[in-house]
Amino acid sequence: MDERRKKLGRRVALARQRAGYSSQKAFADAADLSEKSVADVERGDTRPGKSTLWKIEGALGWPDNGAVHYLETGRPEDLDALPLPSTAPTIAEPRRNYPAQLEDDTERKLWDLPELSEEERWNLIIFYRTQRATKLRNTG
Repeated sequence: MDERRKKLGRRVALARQRAGYSSQKAFADAADLSEKSVADVERGDTRPGKSTLWKIEGALGWPDNGAVHYLETGRPEDLDALPLPSTAPTIAEPRRNYPAQLEDDTERKLWDLPELSEEERWNLIIFYRTQRATKLRNTG
């Protein structure tokens, strides 16, 4: 059972991150749970209650009782039935203080990616500008 909880915890953590929740706190708020409950589930240290698992399932869009069923059976296919969200990053609540150097809405959307550091955002924006300029030269 301990190994099942740990595997489920890793699945929850990965699904949470892929769903765009950059912190356990943000996910806990969305799932109407305490941050400690989310941390406990992700670590697999304690046996979560069904109501906790149901809230996690709801927040991640998992089938009803999917996590509960996996903990009961331990079958890998039951764990695989808990889908991982697309790896495409989701855009968090927009930042309102954008750097003045951003040129358009696409750059502002790139700036809003919560998974990236400021340096990574600038690198992505520079890459976007390079691609945009290349496309304009080739079509113009």
